[in-house]
Amino acid sequence: YILQSNVIKELAAQGPCVILGRCGDYVLRERPNVLRTFVYAPLDARIGFAKSRPDAKDMPDRLWETQLAKHDRARASYYNYYTENRWGEAKNYDLCLNATLGREACADLIVAAAKAIAGLIPDDELNEENILPKAFDPRVADAVAAAVAQAARESGVARV
Repeated sequence: YILQSNVIKELAAQGPCVILGRCGDYVLRERPNVLRTFVYAPLDARIGFAKSRPDAKDMPDRLWETQLAKHDRARASYYNYYTENRWGEAKNYDLCLNATLGREACADLIVAAAKAIAGLIPDDELNEENILPKAFDPRVADAVAAAVAQAARESGVARV
């Protein structure tokens, strides 16, 4: 964990980057310019995703359920051990997305959220260390909600 944390901090210090897993949200919790995103999916969708991998084994869905549950326990155990948070709790993230929206749609919504947040900083205040507003800036929730809703409507994933 310590080695991974150091690498994550070094990457973030070098400039914009995307960190998948490894408690990245927690490791970078002191940085103001982090968009913490959690992508989840219902079990049936996760089984479908797992079975579609080129290296997937051919096995019944009940075994996939067992494997996914085991994997989830390992992820939760790692995250819960090294952080002060609980793995998968929405309150730990700025944005939570259902993966059944599709990879493209999820990526578009994450980009829209990041752009909306970055748009709250006036151009004359933008610099490497100031690309996102401070944590708990009251403007963030409304800006992200509006931007994600608009992007969802434009991509066709919104059910409005």
